[in-house]
Amino acid sequence: MDKSLQKFLPRDKLDEVLTEERVISTLRDEGGFSPQRQLDIAKQILNPIANTTSTQPHLQSRKEIFAILACIEKVQTIEDFIKEDIYDYHLPFSYVRNAYPPSHERRHVMMTSDLDREAQEVELFRTWRPYAAESFEDRQWRIHVPVFSSIREEDGKPTHYAFAHNAARPYISRREVGRGGFSAVDKVELHAGHIVSSDKAPQKTVFAIKRLETPSKLERKRHGRHGDLKPENILWFRDFNSSEKGYSLGTLKISDFGLTKFHGTHSRSRINTEGLGGSPTYRAPEYDVHNEVSQSYDIWSLACVLLEFATWYLEGWEEVENFSKLRKDEDRNPVMGEDTFFNHIQTSSTISAKAKRSVAYEVQSLYEHANGSDFTIELLQLIENGLLRMRPDLRKKCCEIYQHFKKFFDDCCQYPDYCLKRVKTPPSRKNTELSLLGPVEIHRPFPSPKMRFDDGFHTRRGSGSQPGSPSPLRNSCGFEERLVEEPGQLELGEVTSSSVAQIDSQENDTREPRGLTEEDSYFPPMNDSNTTQTSVEHTATSIITRQANDQEQDGQRLTVPHEQSGETSSQTESNLDVEYNQPQKAQGGVASHDEIVQPEHVDDKSWLKHFHAVKQHPRAFWWAAFAAFQVLLVSYENQASGIVIGIPQFRKDFGSAHAGNYVLDAGWQASFSAAPVATQVIGALGSGQLADVIGRKRTIMVALVISLAAIAMEIAATTNEMFFAGKLVNGIAVGTLKAVSTTYIGDVIPTALRGLLTCLIGLSYTIGPFIVALIVQGTGSLTNRWAYRSVFISQYGVIAVSVSLVWFMPESPWWLALKGRDEDALQSLRRLGHVQGREDVALADIKTTMALIQQETEGVTYLECFRKSNLRRTMISIAPLLIQALVGSLFTASYSTYYAQLAGFSTAMSFRLQITQQVLSMVGNVVSWFLIDRIGRRSLMLWGTASLCVSLWIMAGLAVDGKPVSLKGAVSIILVYSFLYNVSIGAAAFTILAETSTSRLRMKTVSIGLACQSSVNLAWSFALPYLFNPDHLNLGGKVGFIFGGTSILCWIYLWFCQTETRGRSYAELDEMFMKKVPARKFNEYQTETENIRVKEES
Repeated sequence: MDKSLQKFLPRDKLDEVLTEERVISTLRDEGGFSPQRQLDIAKQILNPIANTTSTQPHLQSRKEIFAILACIEKVQTIEDFIKEDIYDYHLPFSYVRNAYPPSHERRHVMMTSDLDREAQEVELFRTWRPYAAESFEDRQWRIHVPVFSSIREEDGKPTHYAFAHNAARPYISRREVGRGGFSAVDKVELHAGHIVSSDKAPQKTVFAIKRLETPSKLERKRHGRHGDLKPENILWFRDFNSSEKGYSLGTLKISDFGLTKFHGTHSRSRINTEGLGGSPTYRAPEYDVHNEVSQSYDIWSLACVLLEFATWYLEGWEEVENFSKLRKDEDRNPVMGEDTFFNHIQTSSTISAKAKRSVAYEVQSLYEHANGSDFTIELLQLIENGLLRMRPDLRKKCCEIYQHFKKFFDDCCQYPDYCLKRVKTPPSRKNTELSLLGPVEIHRPFPSPKMRFDDGFHTRRGSGSQPGSPSPLRNSCGFEERLVEEPGQLELGEVTSSSVAQIDSQENDTREPRGLTEEDSYFPPMNDSNTTQTSVEHTATSIITRQANDQEQDGQRLTVPHEQSGETSSQTESNLDVEYNQPQKAQGGVASHDEIVQPEHVDDKSWLKHFHAVKQHPRAFWWAAFAAFQVLLVSYENQASGIVIGIPQFRKDFGSAHAGNYVLDAGWQASFSAAPVATQVIGALGSGQLADVIGRKRTIMVALVISLAAIAMEIAATTNEMFFAGKLVNGIAVGTLKAVSTTYIGDVIPTALRGLLTCLIGLSYTIGPFIVALIVQGTGSLTNRWAYRSVFISQYGVIAVSVSLVWFMPESPWWLALKGRDEDALQSLRRLGHVQGREDVALADIKTTMALIQQETEGVTYLECFRKSNLRRTMISIAPLLIQALVGSLFTASYSTYYAQLAGFSTAMSFRLQITQQVLSMVGNVVSWFLIDRIGRRSLMLWGTASLCVSLWIMAGLAVDGKPVSLKGAVSIILVYSFLYNVSIGAAAFTILAETSTSRLRMKTVSIGLACQSSVNLAWSFALPYLFNPDHLNLGGKVGFIFGGTSILCWIYLWFCQTETRGRSYAELDEMFMKKVPARKFNEYQTETENIRVKEES
């Protein structure tokens, strides 16, 4: 069962069950109510408030409250809810533990969740036992479930829904249908009872959910928190090598990383302080106020250290100790003073913090110190205005601090008196936090975020908000604050190109939140002050519906009112409200590739998923398909090398007579087969370096030019030497096209189409031989040189298509970003179909991912592919290609026609069998499209390799018998083999190759993989003529014993070493490889973001 589906009571079923008769019957069974009172209470429960303007009348009754009470067997308390005038729109309630100090008469209370007002206690729960209150709180999430409407707001903009963290979503099915590096799309079906309309038109129930995700590895890399910065942990080391004039500047280094925490996707902005250590003196105020810390915790600690440094610099160590004593004496703890830089104040409703007066006086005295200099003034300005800020979001980012420190250093080197004299006038400090010397407060209302079970459920209810009233959360700039307690919103509307662009632009709004007024309740924003603005900050979800008739509804957007009364869309016009959902799978790659909006008629069939993914990304698909088309030339050339051996005229022109027939010398036969294989190794390895220098597009152009010249040599050849030279040169072009095309597909294709497009590479390997078989069927029986020359001339038709289109091919945006050509990369993204205005974010995602990869693999060479975790990824990437060569694919592809003739089939019949073989190969490849994402890469290769092994042993056994019928049966096994091969390892190998390696090493990994495959094929190309030919060992079909044995070894490797990469993003694969997850656990392994989701659900 999908973990995202939760049990809930459908609204229509609730209305069916709670009739007046049943309510009265329940009250009667409970006892204590007169008949007239039972009737009155039933009306109070079922009848909505009179004269209400709410578009959600079901919330104006008490049906949900009564249902909750019935579930926990406390129906008798319904009168208390009626007396306190509490309705369904007041839900949900939060049972807050430790809401008051131990001395308070009530520590655990039930609170409301009204956005407009500070959380207030619900008095009727005072008499409830804790377990009963907890039961009410828990049960409400299964009954108080959102109901949506298609009523449109006057301004045409959709309203939004805020989902409570624990609230059940009214989904009856949910399935992921697409995935990219930074986003994923789920298809969900809403319960029909939770969609209402003012008209009688049938309501749509199937929607697409788009989830924006953050690459977890990058987050961990960039969002580490030391947790215990203090003078004792900052060490100075003398640098003797760089000393000048007898002294050394030395190096400052941070030590003692015992409390270091790497923040993940969710925890990077806040993490619970329970169990955290650290020095109390340098502890940030949010530690006590919010019970949560972020990276900016370290910024506060750094500010405290720098302020003590400035004190020591101007006044000496004695004054540092005096400063510490003053802070301790000022502490509000009556028993034992605590040496911190702030005081926290607790009232009946809030916990706040303000800077200690001793800190403010110390800063002022340092500004006015007689020994002060320009350096000390600028340092104090940085501390006061950018670091020692009570609110975490107002503290400077690490990159900004670095720029200040760099300026200090540069000015010190340039101006001799910079650190010694004061030229600048001390700044005015009238409006700074420390200069006010009054309460510089940050507030949070009870309950604290970690205690709120309705965490983030800030929908307005009741009379607190009227239609058209301005949002109290808007500041003077008109920008709406985003609170951490607001996990998300729901948007319903038709998907049009303009609406998607609007959503994209809003989702990537990177403006920092402004300050709140003192009357507002402040929560630390989700955006940490130290994060990059270009990264997608949080998992977000917007649910979008598509109308059945796009032509009639084009450009329109349906609007859905809030559950509560009076909510207007004006409150969210400056920023998209999103659902703060549990992140599922992080990712590298381009997020916008996966902004798939799935039409409602999509079902669970894989081919429909692929079809609609292609529909959403037509440009990226067709250019990736064009890259796969280049492999057609590769397969064409490879097949031509083998099939010409079966043409009698070719053996006559290039061979010699043997036993009344013509046989090609085994040496030349091996050379013709091995020459292109050998140079393919050179082409594959060389293309890796070449493509990294001149780009993917130009490398393909170079390969096409080389192939044109080589084919001309093959056509004109009349001697073995000339023909050998043509095959030798063409192998370079073939190896280059194989490597670059695979890399290009991995660069430009969305994750939803990654399996399909890499399978297309396998399809191209079958289409080329099929065309060759058709040509040979028509010309192979000729008695002149055109019997085989026609095969090579036809290659010009394939090249003509490539040459005519390659000029318009967009360059890989990953390569352009790597080269710093941002404008060209943006243009390439636009040509690949990225939504207008979204390409900047896509480029930022690419550069963010590549920055991390480049940092880890700086100055990478081919040797880097075999170091550390890259070694495992390289082996997994190239192993399936090696398996292709080890299970006998070269034999079945190159010798099937010749073997059919030796088995007793006529020449014409052998050519027809070759066509049948290629048709089965193509069918097998198409079948793999539906299996590769359904059963996974690992399972497909395991079952496929096992079936190939059985086929090879059967073929070899029939060949041993030697009877004509048995030999022809062995030929038929080759046909079955071709189908099974292309269903499994023939298609999946290229998928594994494209998605397992890191993006920076991908080109080189692909080159290594293809080079290794070509090397193995090279060995077989030399060996097979001697093993197979009648004038040598004459094994014939008995070579199946050899390949059957190697297949067993390949299956054993796959079982123990092959990973499952289905549905995994590049960033997620990075995490699993870095953590050395065993291969057989890849499919079930939960990444960091998945673990966070599971913990939150539990």
